[in-house]
Amino acid sequence: VVDDLFQQRVGDALRDAVRSLPEADRALLRERIVDDVDVEQIARAHGLHRVTVSKRFTAIRRRIFELTRATFADRIGARPSECDSLFRALRDRIDTGIKAALS
Repeated sequence: VVDDLFQQRVGDALRDAVRSLPEADRALLRERIVDDVDVEQIARAHGLHRVTVSKRFTAIRRRIFELTRATFADRIGARPSECDSLFRALRDRIDTGIKAALS
C-alpha cells in the first residue's frame, strides 16, 4: 500500500512536470520516447546537429527530474534534498514515466 501510494505520488508529480514543459520540448520527447525516433533522424528533421539534439534531451530530462523531485517533496512536506536517495533510484526509469505522461 505504501509503495503504491509512493508510485502514484511520484507519477502525479512527473506528469505535472511533463505538462509544464513548453510544447516544443514535449514534442521532441514524444518523437524520441513515444515514437522511438532516433536522435540522428530527429536532428535531420529539425535541421539541427545530433549533438545539439542530444544535449537538449539531456537538459529536458534533467528539468523533468528536478521538477518532479521538487513537486513530490512539496506535496509530502519535505525538502527536495530529503528525497534525493529515493529519486536517485528512479533516475534510470524516468523515460518510462515520461512515456506514460506523454501518451
